[in-house]
Amino acid sequence: MKHKLFTFILALTASVGTLFAEIGTCGDNLTWDLTDSVLTISGTGVMKDYDYYNKRYAPWYSSRQSIRTVTISDGVTSIGSYAFYYCDRLRSVAIPNSVTSIGTFAFRYSNISTIKFTGSIAEWCNKNWFPEKFLGITRCISKVFQ
Repeated sequence: MKHKLFTFILALTASVGTLFAEIGTCGDNLTWDLTDSVLTISGTGVMKDYDYYNKRYAPWYSSRQSIRTVTISDGVTSIGSYAFYYCDRLRSVAIPNSVTSIGTFAFRYSNISTIKFTGSIAEWCNKNWFPEKFLGITRCISKVFQ
């Protein structure tokens, strides 16, 4: 009987964990949702800037260890400074062509291995911010993926 009760409690705990999502806002018209290690940013407009050193953390900062994937929806136009700073378990990011700027150290100290961009290589290479501000890459995206 104790074994069956333990198994039931363990199964219940595992299923309840996926029922609760963390949600909030990260811009005037932007929301965020963290469910099952996927952080989704959706809405339209600019993401707020954050500042790690002045303790103005992104709202998901306390859950950063559970973030594995970030998906930014079409309509988001910027990624805020320090937005994913120290998200060291972050492995995959999807960025739409609507993003026209990425703030300082937005992805610093992450471990991204997969980046999915929408739009053409030419569109991304023409964005002035790309070489200087994204992951320390110093050449155009077309060279990164050769």
